[in-house]
Amino acid sequence: MKRHIPRAVAAALVLAGLPACSMVNDLIKGKTGPADVDDLVAAVENVHKELDASKGAMLAAVQELQTVTAPDFSGDAVKAYEKLVDTVENSEDQADELRNRIEKMQAEAVPVFDQWTKDLEAYSNPEMRQRSQARLSAARERYDAVVAAVEPVLVEYEAINQSFRDHVLFLKHDMNPAALATIQDDVRRIAKDAASLDGRFNSGRAAAMAYVESSAQPKAPAKAEEKAVAVKGS
Repeated sequence: MKRHIPRAVAAALVLAGLPACSMVNDLIKGKTGPADVDDLVAAVENVHKELDASKGAMLAAVQELQTVTAPDFSGDAVKAYEKLVDTVENSEDQADELRNRIEKMQAEAVPVFDQWTKDLEAYSNPEMRQRSQARLSAARERYDAVVAAVEPVLVEYEAINQSFRDHVLFLKHDMNPAALATIQDDVRRIAKDAASLDGRFNSGRAAAMAYVESSAQPKAPAKAEEKAVAVKGS
C-alpha cells in the first residue's frame, strides 16, 4: 500500500535535497539586479535632461511673449505672433515629455526599492543586513529628494504654459497697442513666475544629478578601434 506524503512535506524534502549553490543562485537572481539599477539611473538621467530642455523652452516662450507685447513693438505682427505660437507649443510639448520621463522614473524605482527591502530578510549576517539597510535608506532618501524637487516643478511648468496659452488666445484677436497696454502687468507677472521657476528647474537638476552620481555603477571602458596591421610582402 502506497503512503501518501503531504505536499508541504514533499516540498520540504525536495528543497532539502537541493544544493546550497542552487538556493543562492535563486536568491541573487531575484526580480531586480544591476541591470534594473542601471535602468533607474538612466531614467533619472533622462529626467535631468528633460528638466534642462524644459527650462530652455519656458525661457524662450517668455522671451517671445515679452517681445510681442512690448509697448514699443513695431515688427511684423503676423510673423511675431506665429513665432510666439510655435514657442508656446514647443514648451507645452516639452512639459508632456517631462511628465512622461518622471512617470518612467517612478515606474523604474518601484521594483528596485521593493526588492531591495525584501532582500534584507535574506541576510544571515546581521552586520551586512544593517549595512545594506543603511545604504538602502540613503539611496531612497536621495531618490525621494528628486521626486520632491521635480513634481512641483512639473505642476508649475504646466501652469505657466497655460498662462502662455491664454495670452496667445488673447493676442489672436486683439494685438493692437491699446490691447497690449491692458496686459502689461500680466506679462510682468509671468516673467516673474518664470524667473522663480528657473531656480526650481536648477534645484531639480541638481537633485537628479546627485542621485545619478551616487548610484551609477561602473561601466566597461569603450573598446578602442583595432588598427589594421600591414603584412609585409602582401
